[in-house]
Amino acid sequence: MALGLSLSSSALLALSSEPFAFAPVAWVALTPLFVAILREPKWRWSALYGFVCGAAYFAFHLSWIFLFGWMAWVGLVLVMSAFSAAAGWAAGVVRRLPLAPALVAGAWTGAELLRDRIPWGGFSWGTLGTSQAAMPGVRWLAGTVGAFGLTFLTAFVAAVVADRVVAGGMPWGSIGLVGAVLVALVAVDAAMFAGAGQGRPFEVAVVQGNVPRPYDELRQRERVFEGHMRLTRTLLDDPARPDLVVWAEDAVRSDVLPDADAQIAALAAELGTPMLVGRSETDFVREGFLNLVDHIDEAGTTVDSYSKRHPVPFGEYVPVSFLRRFVTTLDQVPYDMLRGSEPTVFDVSGTKVAAPICFESVFPRDVRVFARK
Repeated sequence: MALGLSLSSSALLALSSEPFAFAPVAWVALTPLFVAILREPKWRWSALYGFVCGAAYFAFHLSWIFLFGWMAWVGLVLVMSAFSAAAGWAAGVVRRLPLAPALVAGAWTGAELLRDRIPWGGFSWGTLGTSQAAMPGVRWLAGTVGAFGLTFLTAFVAAVVADRVVAGGMPWGSIGLVGAVLVALVAVDAAMFAGAGQGRPFEVAVVQGNVPRPYDELRQRERVFEGHMRLTRTLLDDPARPDLVVWAEDAVRSDVLPDADAQIAALAAELGTPMLVGRSETDFVREGFLNLVDHIDEAGTTVDSYSKRHPVPFGEYVPVSFLRRFVTTLDQVPYDMLRGSEPTVFDVSGTKVAAPICFESVFPRDVRVFARK
């Protein structure tokens, strides 16, 4: 029964997140798991319930990792499930304390905060709060409480419902405390920022050139670059040009296409529009590679560059080097990424624009550094 409840939470979590994105489901997704934990007389079993819930959810939610091999998928699912187990264990410890629903929600949020940071910089994919990006009327709260604040609120509602199911009453103490804190935060936020101007519209053309499948080993880089060039040239037919053109991560491999930079500069000048271009290059001297975004102005001049600061473990660098000896899929990472040091913000014709690269956008703390600048 308890394991069935844990698996029910897995299914609800999957429904609340991509690709289904039924955001309202997130508010009760953890209720079955919390019911199992509250009913369990031996709190040590709560870790198992959390692990089963996490394993089933992440096995589905991270199924795309199969693109990089089954070992990557199994390893990542097990690591993520360990944090769900920790959340279940902590929830089992605090379930009998005063203000239990708030503490249980805090246990789940704490586990998400922890996996946002460890191991090797963390992995924030699949957090509960980010499901609310598709929820009008709720997602604006992220500006006040952050993504993990939304995780806490959704987990808290689930914990309140679970407490009602198991205990039969309403945990008014927890509801009053959380409600008072939320009202105070919203009030302070409104007082500080309610009068902020809305600014002018800023139109961005995002170009995604796509990657050939099956993999074209001989002309892969050329075909990706040509796709971006071809799609961007369609803007020449429109007299109403955007304020900025953005190319995808790794759209250009400079050391493979030596004349690409000149072609991009000429295209930007022909458009008369600034561009942000995702580019990578190998640094043979330092035995690594750079993952960059170049800011090219409307005259075709490269003004500035941002170098990615948060690489993907086992995708852009190998933190445990001895694994290279027997994990053959790591041959796809012959060089470690060289980390950037500065959260560069571009001045695009008077508008400040930042471009966190791919993996970095999963981490609120990484994006926050840009927003503060």
